[in-house]
Amino acid sequence: HCDEVKELPADFICTATNAVSRIQAMQHTSRPLFGVQFHPELFDEEHPHGRTILENFLEL
Repeated sequence: HCDEVKELPADFICTATNAVSRIQAMQHTSRPLFGVQFHPELFDEEHPHGRTILENFLEL
């Protein structure tokens, strides 16, 4: 991917970063709006965190 969010929209906070992109995930401050710049649906035994993210999202 070569797209990247470099500035957060109004009323959003950054909830995840990494060495490549300053904003990897974001959340609205008062509404149930969330966004990520990675693929949480791609998970395996070596990288299980995507499954956890999806499970937590479904519990909202």
